[in-house]
Amino acid sequence: MKVLSYPNPFLRHKVKPVNEITDELRQAVAHMFETMYQAKGIGLAATQVGIDQAVFVINLTGEPAGEMVFINPELLDAQGNRREPEACLSLPGLEAKINRSAAVHVRALDLKGEPFEMEESDFPARVLQHEMDHLSGVLLIDKVGPAARIGLRGRLKELEQRYRPDDED
Repeated sequence: MKVLSYPNPFLRHKVKPVNEITDELRQAVAHMFETMYQAKGIGLAATQVGIDQAVFVINLTGEPAGEMVFINPELLDAQGNRREPEACLSLPGLEAKINRSAAVHVRALDLKGEPFEMEESDFPARVLQHEMDHLSGVLLIDKVGPAARIGLRGRLKELEQRYRPDDED
């Protein structure tokens, strides 16, 4: 499994909901965690590895107990606003200040198919929103203002020039 890089068109893909939690999905989730750790990330959405399902994984602690899987996540509530820097494994070398809700309430299924809800604020809320955006085909560069977009143009152009679809198959 490999992290897809911008401008891979699959990163713009809106995923399908998970209808059944299968052994194949469990195996894909295990590979997603491995891929995320190899890339030194803290979150990874299915679209970032070419999987057409509403799933993402996060680990904010780096410890095995910190691993969380979100299947068919829903944002139930969002409050406040914070502007903080963000980066993305699919946009290597790029960082931008993004406006996000300061606190969120999310519902999802775990790998056993059990529903759970969580309320997070600050950095964990930011990570949840970032990964949920990926499942809708939204990248952090879509969240920046016009002036910031101009500032990122050079790095985006580099990524576009380096992009080779065959490298990610």
